[in-house]
Amino acid sequence: MFTTPEPLGVVVGLVAGKVIGAFGGAWFAARFTHARLNPELAWADALGLAALAGIGFTIALLFGELAFPAGANAESVKAAVLIASLISAAAAGAALRRGNAVHRHLSDEGERAPGDGGADDPGTGDGR
Repeated sequence: MFTTPEPLGVVVGLVAGKVIGAFGGAWFAARFTHARLNPELAWADALGLAALAGIGFTIALLFGELAFPAGANAESVKAAVLIASLISAAAAGAALRRGNAVHRHLSDEGERAPGDGGADDPGTGDGR
């Protein structure tokens, strides 16, 4: 399937690019403005949510169809969009499942882990 660079670019753009953009935007907002991450969330949770951004494939399919109107590249780009969406869904599911297990374990113990983004954590609680 990846005999040309276009489908590989689509997969990397949707999987890595969306995560970098969504997570980076949240981090920059927390770092350089008065915005703060909810104390109930950790940055790992934000990363899992950012991975969900790669699932939105309708616009990517539209752009692929406009950029490659006919030929073999058009079909491989469509397949790459669907594969990237599956990869993003799997990555987000794994990250959020792990985060859920950590939060459940901490709530059972009644404490938070150091560096998890809580309000009393001087390293990450205020986003600075």
